Amino acid sequence: MYFGLSEEQTFFQDNVKKFLDDQAPLDVIRQIKNAMVSGGLLFGQNQAKGACEDGSAKVVILAANCPEDYVSMIKSDYPN
Repeated sequence: MYFGLSEEQTFFQDNVKKFLDDQAPLDVIRQIKNAMVSGGLLFGQNQAKGACEDGSAKVVILAANCPEDYVSMIKSDYPN
């Protein structure tokens, strides 16, 4: 059984790294890279919602094409 990242997840991960290298403050970059290396970075709506529900989410990054109803739900149910 394969437990690595899918091609789409690897593509996303690579693009996030490139964006952060160009745009984000160093402390944010360091924290996200640490999450990637430690396995603490979650992908997908179900995983993000679960992390919000159990209080383990520190940051939620929503994709530009994330459904608006999901964005609204996350913002209203988990404002912090």
